[in-house]
Amino acid sequence: MQRPLPRLFWVFWWGSIVNRMGTVVVTYLTFYLTRERGLDGAEAGLLVALYGLGATLAGWLGGQLADRWGRRPTVLLGLGGGAVVIGLLSRARTVPELTIGVFLLGLVAETYRPAVNAAIADIVPPGDRARAFGLQYWAVNLGFAVAAASGGFLARQGYELLFAVDAATTLAYAALVFLLVPETRPSAATRTGAASGGVLHDALFLVVLGLCLAVSLIFNQAGATMAADMSRLAFDEADYGLALALNGVVIVALQPFATAAIARRRADGSPVLDPARTLAFAATLIGAGFGMYALGTLWGFALGVFIWTVGEILMAPINAGLVAAMAPAAYRGRYQGAFTAAHGIATCAGPLMGTALLGPLGAGVWLLTCFVGVLTALGFAAMGPALRRRVGVNAAPEPS
Repeated sequence: MQRPLPRLFWVFWWGSIVNRMGTVVVTYLTFYLTRERGLDGAEAGLLVALYGLGATLAGWLGGQLADRWGRRPTVLLGLGGGAVVIGLLSRARTVPELTIGVFLLGLVAETYRPAVNAAIADIVPPGDRARAFGLQYWAVNLGFAVAAASGGFLARQGYELLFAVDAATTLAYAALVFLLVPETRPSAATRTGAASGGVLHDALFLVVLGLCLAVSLIFNQAGATMAADMSRLAFDEADYGLALALNGVVIVALQPFATAAIARRRADGSPVLDPARTLAFAATLIGAGFGMYALGTLWGFALGVFIWTVGEILMAPINAGLVAAMAPAAYRGRYQGAFTAAHGIATCAGPLMGTALLGPLGAGVWLLTCFVGVLTALGFAAMGPALRRRVGVNAAPEPS
């Protein structure tokens, strides 16, 4: 029988749901910039890219602060500062003000993420981390599904309400952390004893990070590139929304079952599903799912979303747990920050690369994406022996 997760984990879990349910500004940022502030599509796209740049830097900054200052103050800084930036952005009117506000939103509001992941790694025994990160991922996506559905209604009432709800839920998460979460960073003696070099000195982790970046670049084709291709094929916004909505539905429905399967352990504490092989299988599904888009039919897009979402729900908790297992205690924040930054890079670069290739390649861009997914799968499979040697002990549950 599975052990119960620590009480502090559930504080972060509920806080993530509350916060993500109100994360509506970023979701509707392009609509806000074009319809409320009069920017054209190119200007709005540039500002959204600046948000991604800020989020990339936030991964590095949040990881550094989490290890140096501690998890708790970094989370409070990111959430509290994020609420302030949301308020300031709501008052921005000129292009320079909007530019600074959007960049700061990515930089400040995303700083808390590496600290939360590091705190979860601090408080959850290694053998339970895949389950914990899987549940956390489910909570984030459940909250996002609510935000996506409610944000449009809030925007119709006025964007001031949209900003107010986002700031309020961010502050609510900060209040939960302030009232209920102590500092979780390991003691100085533990951190010193565990330190063996930083992220840049860890060759195996850098390879893992590169593979995660490749997968994230694939994921980020589900936005601008997928929408542009469907528009090229004469599908409208409703068709795009219908196909992409399957992602949230499948995650909410299947993530708990996938997490339970990933968390299963043998008598010796080793995982029933080998992490490297499971990651390879998940990357194959992700590549194949996007490859289905090459069919150019609505059913092809919908089936593709379903297939790559199954790969996503298998990959997400293993990746997060793997990063936690590979990180020395002294550098948990930095490792989680590097992982977050890799996703930020993909957020900036992925749509630019995909849309640039869509013109000359057409449907061929999806075959290329599928090929990248297969190469990534081969990379994860090849790393299996090295990963098992590295995290085999850390993957076993600690004595209760």
